[in-house]
Amino acid sequence: FSLPAAVFRNETIRFGGGFRRDEERRTFFTMEPRLNWRVTENLAFSASYRYRYERFEGAGTSADSNALFLSLSYVGPRSE
Repeated sequence: FSLPAAVFRNETIRFGGGFRRDEERRTFFTMEPRLNWRVTENLAFSASYRYRYERFEGAGTSADSNALFLSLSYVGPRSE
């Protein structure tokens, strides 16, 4: 089981220096817990959920998203 999370702050800078409008300053947050399970020697299952949040500071608006990922992996036997 793993639980990575991160927070980022993004500010757009114009060529020649200085910041652009406040609407272009954003803060991001993302979190993605993941569960990995080895079913057999050759078969593995993974499930994760991702949540993202983004805030546009000058505009006073925000957005968020949710995603679910499922993965089933098979590795065949090795030939000798």
